[in-house]
Amino acid sequence: MRRAAACWAAVHLAFPAPAGRLPLLCLGLGAADPLPGRAWYFVDLPAADEASASIEVGFAREAVEPLLPPAVEAWAHALLRAGWAVAARPVAAPALLAPALFPGGRPPAAYPLLLARGSHRALALLGALAARGLSAAPEALVAAELAATYRALIPRRAARAAALRWHATWLDAVAPAGAVPAPLAPAGAVLDDATGWTAVADATAALEDAALRRGLARAAVRAARAMAADEGCDAATARAALVARLAHVQVVRLWGPDAPAALAREAALARALAAREAPRGTEALASPADGQIVAGRAAAGPRRGSAVKAT
Repeated sequence: MRRAAACWAAVHLAFPAPAGRLPLLCLGLGAADPLPGRAWYFVDLPAADEASASIEVGFAREAVEPLLPPAVEAWAHALLRAGWAVAARPVAAPALLAPALFPGGRPPAAYPLLLARGSHRALALLGALAARGLSAAPEALVAAELAATYRALIPRRAARAAALRWHATWLDAVAPAGAVPAPLAPAGAVLDDATGWTAVADATAALEDAALRRGLARAAVRAARAMAADEGCDAATARAALVARLAHVQVVRLWGPDAPAALAREAALARALAAREAPRGTEALASPADGQIVAGRAAAGPRRGSAVKAT
């Protein structure tokens, strides 16, 4: 596990929407490691208007460094010169790590490092998709990434199935009324179709990391203790919330922030995967906290065009 950074900062990069997203991601971030020697992640931010959008690039920095270290500043200026970004704004507190978004009001130390791995996987996949003329991931690939995230972070099948049901319940609670996803292929077929894509992602950044998984689990226990007095959150629910947010961010990366009926489609995928994972005879068991939505006391959950509210 990489040594925890003293702190995390971010730069918000604006680009012309929607056509400018893939060039910025695939060429500005994915062509080569833009910040060698640093852990970093990206996430889509809510669009201010229809003409522009932005991403957050969070990066590790030491407390003695300036808010925008010279290497990060030089990279941001290079993006502006190339035209892949139209504005760059440093921020001291990354939106994706806002305390209100986490059970117990504190982002786990492992969380941004897992976001970084997901970012590298997404960039590799988006680059491979772009090479085939695709601007967004097919459903099979999104399902495979959901499954890979949950397998890596929740090893036991019964707990994984319950967490996936929690994920679906969470999204059901915040999806726009009337959003109906297209019928899904059987979960087994969905995963079988994406084996090659998963190999592409694993070759770039494997999700399996025992130290990060244990760190997330310990953070869930601490969060549950902090919340038990007033919200009745247990460790399984806290872990489900943390993993759901990580997985949801990955879905937004792969589909883009404006995919139609995205929350309902993602919920359907999570529910299908839960049914596949559930040990025989346990399909009717309740999810953590009976699906209680406690993934951040002040967070209402995902919002159309936003991965920040969901994470």
